[in-house]
Amino acid sequence: MKIELELNDPQRTLADLSAAIEATGNGQVSRRLGVLHAYIEDQLPKPRIPEPSKWGVVEAHHDVNALRRRYVHIDPDEWVCVESGYFYSWPDLVDPVLIREGI
Repeated sequence: MKIELELNDPQRTLADLSAAIEATGNGQVSRRLGVLHAYIEDQLPKPRIPEPSKWGVVEAHHDVNALRRRYVHIDPDEWVCVESGYFYSWPDLVDPVLIREGI
């Protein structure tokens, strides 16, 4: 069996690896391909969550090197950091994780 990895299209690579895992059955090759599949999948960026409604709470950071903090949605396109009290807009928050949906 020959597997070609398309590095410019990771979704296609994952699909090809899934097909190869299925084709090779339950052996050592299948397990190794599964590890490779998981590694590539972990490297892909996760989709951004939709902006929660008013009073929603997310955990995020606003700078690549900043610590993750909690932010509360108080007005349209206005988020306040619980710890610092500074205001941010939704696009400023990096990699947000939903803590609580708003009202």
